[in-house]
Amino acid sequence: AHVNLASVLMALGRFDESAEHCKQALEIEPGSREAVMNLANVLRNLGNRAEAVDVVWRHITAEASEATDVPGGGGAEGGGSAGAVAAAG
Repeated sequence: AHVNLASVLMALGRFDESAEHCKQALEIEPGSREAVMNLANVLRNLGNRAEAVDVVWRHITAEASEATDVPGGGGAEGGGSAGAVAAAG
């Protein structure tokens, strides 16, 4: 619900409110790609480009980290991080 409300608020130009709902959505579901992208777009619209990039980068690295935490996912014999990044992409 927060992601949808954030999208509507962003379309209305109510970026500060939209950002808050994106953050609430991420508290409920930290892996929500839609909430991350909405938050990044809102931050960009607010002129916070560096923070927008940081939000997306943290999400990407968290996903890659989770992909390497599976049994047999680490080390050279398990495919290493390169395989995990390719699988997550």
